[in-house]
Order: sequence, then structure tokens, then C-alpha cells
Amino acid sequence: MRIALTCTFFILCCSCSRQESDPRKQDVNKEYRHSAFDALRQYAYQFFSYKPKRFYFIHIPKTGGTSLHALLENQVDLHDLYPPRRFQKADQPLDHQLVSGHFPYWFCKEFDKEFNRAFKVTILRNPVERYLSFLRYRKKNRPELQNFDLEFIHNNPGSDKTFSFDRGPNRLCAFLASEPNLEGRALLESAKKSLKTFDVVLFLENFESDMARLYEMIGIDPLSQKTLNLNKTTPQEVRPEFIESIKKYHDLDIELYEYAKTHLKQKKRSYRFRSSGLFSEKIKKIDYQFFMPLRGINWCYRENVDRFSSEYPIYRWVMDKPAKIYFNLKKNIRYNLQFYAQTLHEDTSPHLLVNGIEIPVEKKTDDLFSEYYCVIPKELISNKITELTFFSPKSYKYNEIYPGYSDDRTLSFALNRIKICPSKSTKKSRALQLNFPE
Repeated sequence: MRIALTCTFFILCCSCSRQESDPRKQDVNKEYRHSAFDALRQYAYQFFSYKPKRFYFIHIPKTGGTSLHALLENQVDLHDLYPPRRFQKADQPLDHQLVSGHFPYWFCKEFDKEFNRAFKVTILRNPVERYLSFLRYRKKNRPELQNFDLEFIHNNPGSDKTFSFDRGPNRLCAFLASEPNLEGRALLESAKKSLKTFDVVLFLENFESDMARLYEMIGIDPLSQKTLNLNKTTPQEVRPEFIESIKKYHDLDIELYEYAKTHLKQKKRSYRFRSSGLFSEKIKKIDYQFFMPLRGINWCYRENVDRFSSEYPIYRWVMDKPAKIYFNLKKNIRYNLQFYAQTLHEDTSPHLLVNGIEIPVEKKTDDLFSEYYCVIPKELISNKITELTFFSPKSYKYNEIYPGYSDDRTLSFALNRIKICPSKSTKKSRALQLNFPE
């Protein structure tokens, strides 16, 4: 069967590349030739378990996807993430491993020739709850709407581009359709067809169990990663009549959601990020910088001192919760550890636990990112993964320390580099230091 399919695939490829001698037949045969070739090519890739080059997370707004985006972003080097951050070159060609953002299906299809073969993931949410969440989000982020109820906000959509996605009915279908201007039943059927191409469709209502399945498919250790809802809004009471009007407003979305719950089948395709084997081997020398993939929990997203310059190193904030990072250190070795941190306030000095035991930390320099030094006794290192926990007894909201800024995150200090090496060693050892393009 495989041999026959291979031969057929090869013959069709050859026939598609051959030019038609009669110009009058070229236009007639072109559409048929391409559609037949695309159909067989798609089947062949699935049949031979083609390993996808790219991972797509199509993040439909207000479906609880912010936490999943953060988890996926931790799996890749900063240069392997699209869209680029503001301190990267925005005009670089699309050769990234992870594409994650609020991109409609039709846009991705036109934008990337690898999209049909990519590993695709999305999250669905009950359309009524999703739309109410959007209204709450808009109210929270627009000061002039603070004193109005959700029904008023629904009836007054405004013209702010920030909230343009939900300006109109059945936006879930519009986000998943393969063409941008479809309406009615054609819109719904296109969205249904697109959903069938996804490798994983998660439901916010079953988030934990669906995430466990995704962890297995993409080879992520759930113990060293957590997915928390980072963008919650507080539910508010609404009239039953308003709920009914939302159901009519998003009737096709509701039909699509019920279809997805009852008709989609689980797929067996898997995916591995390039960083999947990064921490598998025991190592005794580490030079970790925060543009690298992160194996850890409770860290803020990547940032830069100057968002429009690549000159400064990337850093991550430690919040009011202890931030953990994991390394696979060799045991029976006494280690020196250096890290570089910027404190939000003089009271938010860094503290460090190694496998749950606090060790003394000494400040060596006083710079924008000051150098800190400590020694890890060899008794604290076992055969298991080494857990480093950074924390501070105190933390503050950023806009409390720097009035005038809108950033209301509760933070303590930021790290941009961690270096670990044996205390007494003259031998050269391989370091965990990845070489990425500038």
C-alpha cells in the first residue's frame, strides 16, 4: 500500500510540474491539477507521519489561551518565536518553530506555505461565556466604561481597534474560517472544515485533562511546567434576556462549539520542540541566559531594558510567588553559582533555595544588574533534577514604586543570567550554552 501510494504521489508530482503544450488547455487544467495535487499531498504527509516543521497555536481571544501561550513560549529560544518582540527585527522571514498569537486561520493559510503541514492547536470556549468575558475585559480596560453594565457595552461597541475582533456576530466562526469574507452557513461549514485539520483542540471547560493530553503529545514534563489563567476577569450578573440575545447573536458559534464537542476525533500525531532534549543529560557547567528556553514555573514573560534595542540582555521578573528553574546537575560536586539581578526596591533582595534548602547569597557588584554569588554544597545535589527557587520576602506593585506607569504587576527582582560551575575544577567541561543566531 505504501509503495503504491508513493508511486502515485511521484507520478502526480511529475505531471503537475510538466507544462501543457497547448496554451488553450493550460487555464482549464490548472485548477484541477492543483486541487488534486494538494489533496493527495496532504494525504501522503498524514499517511507517512510527516514530522511538522512548525507549531501553530491559533489563540482565539478570551478562550483562556494566555497561559498556554506562555507555556509554549518557554519551550523555544526567543529567536524561534513568531511574532517577533519589539526588540527583534520585525522584517525577518518566517523560519520560526513556534507561531503563537491572535491570528485567524485564513491569515495563517495565506501567510505560511508550511501551514497545512504544521502541528496546529487551539482552544475553544462556550461562546456565551467567551463573549461575556470579552465584555468584562473591555470594561476593565476602558476607564469611561467602568460605571456601565455589560449589556450597555454590548450595545455600544465603539470604534477602538484594540477590541475590533469581537465587533460583530459569530466571531469564533470568523476566526476559524479558511476565507475572510464568508457569511451564514458557508462561514459555519468552513470553520467546521478547518477544525478537522487541528492536531489538538482543547476545551476550556476540560482544560486540565486536555492539557495532560497535550503534554504527552508534545513531550513536556507537567511537573516542571504549569498553566495558570493569567488574564482573569471577575464574573458579573446579567439578565436572562441578555443571555438569550447573546445566543441569537452568536448562533453559528454555538453550533460550531457543539459540533466540535461531538464530532472531532483525537489525532495521534506528536511534536517535539528543539529544546526537548536540552536538559536530558547530566551536566556540571551552565551559562544560562533568559532568551533560552525555560524549564521552570512562576516567571514573568521575557523583557528587555530597551525594547527597541537588542544590545541589552533579556530578563524575567520574579513575582510575589517563588520562581523555579530546573537544571540537570551532576551529583557529588560542590558548585559556585553566580546570577545577575535587578531589584525593584531595596527591600526586595534576592534569596535562593536549592532543592528546598536556603543557601546564603552575597552581593558582589552594584550595577543595573548586580552580580550575586553563592556556593551550593555537594550534599544538596542528588540524582534527580536540581530545583533552584528564587524569591524575596517582600514584593511591590511596579506602579507603587514608579508612579505614572500603568504596570500593576507585583514584582520583586529580575534576573538575566545564571552561571554554575564546579568550585574546584581545572578541567574543561561542556557548558549548557546554546549558540543562536544574532
